[in-house]
Amino acid sequence: ANRTRKTPPRNTVPIRCVGKSKLASNFRPLLLTATLTKVHDGPIWCTSFNKDGMYFATGGMDGVLQIWDVSPPKPKKSKEEMETNDDAAAAAAPVGEIFENEIWKGKSHHPTTTTTHTTTTTSSNSSHKSINTETTPTPTPTPNASYKSINTTDTTTTPNAPPPTTANGQTPARGTEIILLSSTPRQRFTDHGKDIVDISWSHTDFLLSASLDKTIRLYHPSKPQCLKHFRHPDIVTAVSFHPTDDRYFLTGGFDKKIRIWSIPDGRVKHWSQTPHIVTAAEYQPDGEVVVVGLFDGKVIFFHVENGGTVLKYHTQISCKNRRAKVGSKVTGLAFLQDKGKKQVELKRKEPMKKEKTLTRERSLAGGVGKLLKKISSGQASDGKKNGKVFQVCVTTNDSRVRLVALNDLKVIRKYKGVYNSSLQIKSHISESGEFIACGSETRTCTIWNNTATKKSVSVTDFHGHDKVSSYETFEVTKADPYAVTDTIFVPAKSMRRGLELSGLFPGLLSPDNRHRRLHHDLSSAAIVTSDYEGTIRVFIRSSCIDDVAKMSSLS
Repeated sequence: ANRTRKTPPRNTVPIRCVGKSKLASNFRPLLLTATLTKVHDGPIWCTSFNKDGMYFATGGMDGVLQIWDVSPPKPKKSKEEMETNDDAAAAAAPVGEIFENEIWKGKSHHPTTTTTHTTTTTSSNSSHKSINTETTPTPTPTPNASYKSINTTDTTTTPNAPPPTTANGQTPARGTEIILLSSTPRQRFTDHGKDIVDISWSHTDFLLSASLDKTIRLYHPSKPQCLKHFRHPDIVTAVSFHPTDDRYFLTGGFDKKIRIWSIPDGRVKHWSQTPHIVTAAEYQPDGEVVVVGLFDGKVIFFHVENGGTVLKYHTQISCKNRRAKVGSKVTGLAFLQDKGKKQVELKRKEPMKKEKTLTRERSLAGGVGKLLKKISSGQASDGKKNGKVFQVCVTTNDSRVRLVALNDLKVIRKYKGVYNSSLQIKSHISESGEFIACGSETRTCTIWNNTATKKSVSVTDFHGHDKVSSYETFEVTKADPYAVTDTIFVPAKSMRRGLELSGLFPGLLSPDNRHRRLHHDLSSAAIVTSDYEGTIRVFIRSSCIDDVAKMSSLS
């Protein structure tokens, strides 16, 4: 009997496997399920999910900060409205061309109009790009000197770029019912005058944004205005909320200083000098260590003392290639827990979870004063040592991602396969720690398996670290320039909520399956990307949908 080959869904994105077989692919097939076209006027520099995966924030060259709802419930429609919409859609699209107007491509059945947002952006000469020492003769760049390296174009007049390459079959798109991001932002702030280059969430849903206009601003998803702003003497390139005490946050910038700020006091509590421009800074997840990345490729480690208000220098390492005299700029820092070490995990007490729930409910109903009062009280700070061992993922402009163990501060693994020579592109790690994803300057997203076997890892005895040259990559954008400015995994909680609300898996909501753990790693099931055009795209692993469908059918 002749076997008919099944054609993939139209929204299937081709995956290219390098150094590994297609049969060993973790993300093939991959589905493009949503496209939000030009939600920013220009490149999107930074994106971030809040701690519990309820909100998603984006900041870009236009100086606009937007907060989106994650896995929002579908609006209920009557049968008459659904029938009317279906008839209108069929009439609007010519026969044979209905597939070409699918929403997952960023299109609709109705004529599209390009909308522009009015912002207070003053000039594109300060857009968030890399600082190139070869083109800046002075050791300290000026505010207008090269935080950009790709010539920008006026995105308000250029037509929309075509969608990335997908399958050309007649099989309908799959997974588009799983809505992970709202179609419109929950809040939109235009207070910044220049590029927003970094953002950070607190565990109580406050949001900080760092901008080239030399300010840090504080927001909350429930309030339509800026709650507080903090002015710096020079450009701010990095901001990080204290992970357990939201009264404090960390900043770094062009003036070569790391500062710990107190939000209730509105001033600096402590600062420390660094030898070069700060390009990245993050708290360790337990708040006991601060890691700072510099323009020359150095990574400095500080101990946090005196209740989180004092930085004490510990040591530094240099992330550079063997033949390079000076390292390349550190563009991003991301933490993951080293599960190979024996640890003593302390579970958070139940009252803390209730307090977090109450914090959300009160913040949605209370005023600005109540929100700031919660920060002043520092009620969610635990400050307990948990004995966990962490690793930090360092992204640099030499097209490398390095994994550094914080117990001995040695590079234990180096990832190759991404091209990133100038942009401030950072890598992100899935919550499970299994995968690392990073954008690039070549229109693609690269994904490495962090739990790779020895067959796909080459061990270098002299340097003492592994080299990972096997990876998976796929096309994200056709916009010009071809930069994929950020790539981030959707949190597991958000993914599960999106699956439950999609209506595709009714058995998932049954009492038997409600608390059942899926065999699939939901923390790497979906990826959100952003590009130089200001477009956001959502990709979902088809294998996740298959696994959830199997579990749902068992109920």
